[in-house]
Amino acid sequence: RFDIAVAAVILQRMCHLGRYGDIKTLIGVGFLPADIETSESTGYVYAVELGNEGRTYQATATPAVYGKTGRISYLLKLSDGTPRVTSADKKGQPLK
Repeated sequence: RFDIAVAAVILQRMCHLGRYGDIKTLIGVGFLPADIETSESTGYVYAVELGNEGRTYQATATPAVYGKTGRISYLLKLSDGTPRVTSADKKGQPLK
């Protein structure tokens, strides 16, 4: 469930500032549901890192309880406008 990536790109294009948004901003403008802040409904822990004053974007999705809520960790990087998603079984650790 990498709705975070889509929402971040929409926010960047709508704002015309060339900057991506963090999870709280994306929730605040209604692009993501508030339940994404916890693993209760998704089974995954999401994290976002903004770099270069919001011009680069990296998001991870990691199983909240490895083996129970999932086995695959995901990493999405957006730096030149092109999304790159990688995934791997990292035994519950985030991809880097």
